[in-house]
Amino acid sequence: MKPLRFTLLGGFQVRDTAGTEIAISGTKVALLLAYLALRPGQDHSRDKLINLLWSDRAEEQARASLRQAIWALRRALGDSASSPLVVTSASLCLNKDQIETDVGDIERLVAENSVSSLRSATGLYRGRLLEGLRVRDPAFDAFLRDEGTRIHDLVVSACTRLLETQRSEPAGAEGAKLAKALLELDPLQEAAHRYLIWHLAQRGEIGLAARQYRECCDVLRRELDLDPSAETQAAFEEAKQSQAPDGGTDEGQLDKPFLTAWEKPKIAVLPFLNLSGDPLQEYFSDGVTEEIIAALALWRSFPVISSSSSFAFKGRAVDVKQVGRDLDARYVLEGSIRKSGTEVRVTAQLIDTASGHHVWVEKFNRHLEDVFSLQDEIAGRIAATLEPAMGNVELNRSRREHPVNLDAWDFCLRGKAYLRSWTENDTVMARRMFEKAVELDPGYSEAFADLAWTHSRDLLMEWSEDREHSIERMHAAAKRAVELDDSSSLAHYRLSTAYLWRNEHELAIAEGRQAVELNPMSADALHALGNKIDLAGDPDGIPMMERALMLSPLHPQRNMQLTFLARAYLNIHQYEKATETAREAIQRQPDYPHAYYILAAALGHLEDKESAGVALAKCEEVHPGFVERRSGWAPYLKPESNAHLHEGLHKAGVQDRARTESRNDPAQRHNIS
Repeated sequence: MKPLRFTLLGGFQVRDTAGTEIAISGTKVALLLAYLALRPGQDHSRDKLINLLWSDRAEEQARASLRQAIWALRRALGDSASSPLVVTSASLCLNKDQIETDVGDIERLVAENSVSSLRSATGLYRGRLLEGLRVRDPAFDAFLRDEGTRIHDLVVSACTRLLETQRSEPAGAEGAKLAKALLELDPLQEAAHRYLIWHLAQRGEIGLAARQYRECCDVLRRELDLDPSAETQAAFEEAKQSQAPDGGTDEGQLDKPFLTAWEKPKIAVLPFLNLSGDPLQEYFSDGVTEEIIAALALWRSFPVISSSSSFAFKGRAVDVKQVGRDLDARYVLEGSIRKSGTEVRVTAQLIDTASGHHVWVEKFNRHLEDVFSLQDEIAGRIAATLEPAMGNVELNRSRREHPVNLDAWDFCLRGKAYLRSWTENDTVMARRMFEKAVELDPGYSEAFADLAWTHSRDLLMEWSEDREHSIERMHAAAKRAVELDDSSSLAHYRLSTAYLWRNEHELAIAEGRQAVELNPMSADALHALGNKIDLAGDPDGIPMMERALMLSPLHPQRNMQLTFLARAYLNIHQYEKATETAREAIQRQPDYPHAYYILAAALGHLEDKESAGVALAKCEEVHPGFVERRSGWAPYLKPESNAHLHEGLHKAGVQDRARTESRNDPAQRHNIS
């Protein structure tokens, strides 16, 4: 006869020989039965059981409660010779030959210690011991805690032994799944962190390997106030040096999709006209336009001009041929949106800027709740139209994670509208919109990413009164964005910048690479990555910044991008180029002090002290006190780069001062992009 089957992990359940669940009424009755099942074949005295489950009652009342529980068990399990429950006047017991438990199976399989048995043992662990069953009795709580720990440690041991067998295997999914399961059991298991670092590096995902290392560091410091072991640190160093699957470096892998798309005709999406008759609905049409741009970018088969450049044409009567020339775009998408109540009408037309001819025109009528599928549909129609002309027949693309709550999406659109203005007040308003969006939809990754960006602006524009607090708030929001949508280029880009503000440069670059790998056509992500690579002392960041400028020629913060590029040219001793680029930044925005500061350093190295002095004077004029505050500025990781920067400033006339040759002072970090 088949034994009764007990499930003790992740809950409590008993099934009879036919597989039918046996109903056990009452929490303490269930706990009594579970306790007996955990120790099958052992006699348990009535006094012991009373002290475990009814210690809060008087002796007679406790004994009466035990008798009532025994009666309930006899009724549930059957009061016959075939019942596994053995009751005497002094004790209770479950016949070990008549029951099976998941805990007993795990104990047996781990003892066998073969790969197959360990794999089976880990598969049986479905949650905490007697999860959901609780009783207010200190004695039983102590037993449950100790027994749960024993079983937990047994499974952790099995997972660890299994993981040791996986390092000799190719970096497949089974080992990664096992390591993740082990970390769910115990986040402090460095062996699992090391395996995932190795696994991700073997797949060429260096950015994710770096993030895994950071998670390991965070949990060890938070829980144990310890740094990772030397073995784990060595594993991360090895991962950074590893080769991508095709034999190229990770950076080479990163550039490949960018270069493939770079030679193809670009498409620009102009802001769709708001035909709702209500100027307050402008944010909605702008938001849908940005969503279409984001959806197109996911195809990764042709370059998409960023919204930061295409929105420069908002509110202007445009000649699409001129737009094509200004943005270097072969195709332009323009259209209109009319929102009335819950109905949305969209007209879209794709135009060839070389000939001015319409390639594709279509009208869409949808309910508001269908707006996300509409955006994807428009992007898909455009891609299907352009792909044949571009000689690429692959029409597969990623799908974005859309917000669950329409109101949350609406608040996010309002926040994005405020972000188009670089004022402190509008940034505060944008933050309120994004905070409301994530309150309504806690799973909205993009809203968290944009919320993070508002804090970065506070830091970049020196609006924050508590820099460290702003840095940590940005990091928390950006990290949450990535946790919610690991495939989001925007989320990784924001987290990359957060790590740079935290002075964690390796992680900043790793996340930046991930952002660009996910969307090689993102001018913002590409420029930010190039800037971070340059700050690490690697001149390979410069071509990335140059490409970003080409991809987004009308970016509203082009003056900042040009200034960072000028600083990069200065670092590799290309002083003429640095001077030219800094002057272009000043032409874009004459009141931007940082551009004058870099210009002065470049002119100082050119021994043009008179022009350098004029640049410094202008810097002070547009931002009094700027030069004094920058006296200890050390943006580069390499001391020699910072010394070279200050040598130029000294030649320009900046007084020598004691300087900090590190980036540990957050007040000196003004180079974030």
